[in-house]
Amino acid sequence: MSYPAMDTNREAPLPKQNVFRYRSNSSKRDSVASEVSGESPFGAQRSTLQLEEESMFELDPLLDSQLTHYKIPQVMVNDGLPFTKVSHKSRKQIWLRVDASDFRFLYLKSENTSLASINSNGNAGRGGKIKSFGVEDIKAIASDRSASNFREELCISKEAAERWLTIIYYDHSKQILKTLHLIANSPHDLRKLLSVIESLITLRSVLAKKFFIDLKDVNTEVLVEDSREKRKFLTFNDVIKYSKRLNISISINYLKQLFDSVANVKEDSNDVPGIDFEEFKTFVQMLVKREAVEDLHNTHTSSSQGFNFDSFKAFITQEQKEVFSERKLESIFRNFAFAEEFDTNLSSINWTPESLNNFLLSKYSSPFKGFHETQKYFDHPLHHYFISSLHNTYLMGRQVAGDSSIEGYVRTLQRGCRCVEIDVWDGEYLTNDGEKEEGPVVSHGRTLTTTISFINVIKTIKRYAFVTSPYPVILSLELHCSSLNQLKMVEILQNVLGDALVSKCLDTYPELPSPASLKYKVLVKVKKLNSILEIQFGDSGGSSTTSTSFSEDSNSNSSGLNRKFSLKRKKAATVIAELSNLGCYLQGTKFRNFSLPESKTFNHIFSFGEKAINKMLKDPEKLASLDKHNRKFMSRVYPSGLRFSSSNFIPLIYWNHGCQMVATNWQTYDLGQQINESMFDAYDRMGYVLKPNELLKPVMKKTLRRTSSHRKTKFSINIISAHQLPKLSTNEKSTLDSNCQNEHQPGHYECGSIASPSVQLEFYGTDKLEWDKDSNSQSRTATIQQNGFNPVWNEEFKGTFTASHSFVFIRFMINSLSPNKSDEYQTIGLFVLKFDSLKQGYRYLPIYDLSGEEFLYSSLFVKIKYEDIEGKMGFHGLHR
Repeated sequence: MSYPAMDTNREAPLPKQNVFRYRSNSSKRDSVASEVSGESPFGAQRSTLQLEEESMFELDPLLDSQLTHYKIPQVMVNDGLPFTKVSHKSRKQIWLRVDASDFRFLYLKSENTSLASINSNGNAGRGGKIKSFGVEDIKAIASDRSASNFREELCISKEAAERWLTIIYYDHSKQILKTLHLIANSPHDLRKLLSVIESLITLRSVLAKKFFIDLKDVNTEVLVEDSREKRKFLTFNDVIKYSKRLNISISINYLKQLFDSVANVKEDSNDVPGIDFEEFKTFVQMLVKREAVEDLHNTHTSSSQGFNFDSFKAFITQEQKEVFSERKLESIFRNFAFAEEFDTNLSSINWTPESLNNFLLSKYSSPFKGFHETQKYFDHPLHHYFISSLHNTYLMGRQVAGDSSIEGYVRTLQRGCRCVEIDVWDGEYLTNDGEKEEGPVVSHGRTLTTTISFINVIKTIKRYAFVTSPYPVILSLELHCSSLNQLKMVEILQNVLGDALVSKCLDTYPELPSPASLKYKVLVKVKKLNSILEIQFGDSGGSSTTSTSFSEDSNSNSSGLNRKFSLKRKKAATVIAELSNLGCYLQGTKFRNFSLPESKTFNHIFSFGEKAINKMLKDPEKLASLDKHNRKFMSRVYPSGLRFSSSNFIPLIYWNHGCQMVATNWQTYDLGQQINESMFDAYDRMGYVLKPNELLKPVMKKTLRRTSSHRKTKFSINIISAHQLPKLSTNEKSTLDSNCQNEHQPGHYECGSIASPSVQLEFYGTDKLEWDKDSNSQSRTATIQQNGFNPVWNEEFKGTFTASHSFVFIRFMINSLSPNKSDEYQTIGLFVLKFDSLKQGYRYLPIYDLSGEEFLYSSLFVKIKYEDIEGKMGFHGLHR
């Protein structure tokens, strides 16, 4: 999750060649045909030359006079372009086209039947259902050089580089990210597709800005210029269609009242009332009117002076609890005034409700606190920080049978992860020249997961390591390979990473360096070379891993299940000196106890499996020793291998005891991962969060107990309203919604189920939580029936919580009543954050889907107030 400034003026992220980035906040080698011919399942057979000569049509809607024309090749709308779809398992010809009325891309195999059969029942002949994704679902695009790692992973030659495109998009039906690797017939066809994507993203963004709503759909009759006469007005039936596609599910009667108040009978309209563009704008303005913001504006408006600069200053200090310089306040106030008033005398400028709303949506009113790097925040030694860490980075799904892909490294590094895991095995991979070569490969060994070459992983890490954060990336190497392949690993690390690789201790020896001193550097965490003591007792010297996926916890093999699989275990490979020496600051050391000399070396790191550390936390003496150890030295915790579905534990349990690297399965966005990401997102995704003082102070010598201070905080959270909430999943379509039509029937569409939302508040990490008597003890708002567009609650929740640490998190769950089951709710969005990172006052909060991707146009409007009654919550490095 990310914390973007919810700014109405922000630009849409546009795909460009040689650029790979996520918007929001994965074969055997084969020659690739340079031409793909055949009959489009969407229409008649077309040659490549005919495609290139195809005329362009313009998206020329009612909005013609207001928007720039965005051109899309006619062939992309009618027949589609042929592409080769590449995956680990196969290479298939597909046809890809655009549904301009729905801002969607559709594709299906070339052997499928005609478009007519698709239109009639939504199926695609022998190939099954047509597959599609919306423009807003596209999270990342890579082409040419930026896609080379994906191309090499799939063993496709460089000859296809200029025709290669990787699209990563969100699949709503499965609630996961999917990757589509395509090879165009020609570079021209690829440029054509990239241009279409850019045009649609830009147009969609412009429309959303114009109307402050999620203009997800525009009707074909209005948008697409063809042989028919263009429409210059909208009828009420058009508005109903349009509104349903936009999830504007306010009652039909209310929509009709608004429509009638602005509509007139148009010329050549057969006496049917309609609205032109200017009237449509008026209609939309009435529809999206935000009464809560207007009330707020009126509350702070002087009867004689209006909402002037003094009103603004009072609002900032009294309601928002923020401090800006006078000069900064004046700049902000002018910035959101009407353009013609910008250069006028400050005392004569007044804000409208729209000005106030735009300010609340802007970066100047971000709901999240930040921190100063000038406060030497990153100048402490590494063991003073919590470090954003990942388990099984290379997996995109389950631990036992998921796909291994460099996509896992790309996505997590761009989300701020600083410690990635690399499981290295002996294996075989195909080079770019198509030759088989033995060497180190990355996989979850002894399982059904796929493999990727070690060199491709390191190249990917080098490319994306510092896109989000400049602070050091840690490679956690888990070795299961031979000495020969370990030598190859050393060579690859040195050749690919070059000077970025920290291969020997800096002048901080014998202390761990700081993140600031390691900017743009890569550290290696690897097993310590076997000592004489370890060889004498026959220990592998491993940090914690085994060669099976069923239990990675070397201290938890007492259960019957683990004993069963231990017979098949193979000892972890003994590390060679050349590789072990690269772990100069992070030497993985086998844990025995906290009193042996090896637990006192400045650069050791213990790795604890989930079961082992949970057992340790139940023993008071071991718990105290763990707390003491983590004040001076490093430790890592990782999930049990028995979590076959890659679920997560709750990380704050281990943060509370000072464990620096609490590794989670990022491919699973459950509660544990939500808390994990929100912890680091609160600090701008830098990947390093300074521990609170109580975890840095020395423990009391006599009792080995750490000092603790309970904090009691009084809070008030007013859930005011929401805007443009997502629809229910299509399998929950309401039987009450008689206007829903099949989108594949001409002129009709599948509107999906309209949300009947409520908001649930959940706290995590508190020792005690008490709700006020006059507050809703269920911590849930009322349910607003059939309104996912602008539901209003205005419900206040007040209470107090007590915590012995700063790891208190709050989760806003947006649930919808199931349309067909009156007592069941479905989660349609959520937001999690660290409580002490939240600013007070009126704030728009972002909303995320169940995979952690932000809904770009959805928000939750709240008012936050809190104060410490006892003690004080400390958010490190506050600014302003």
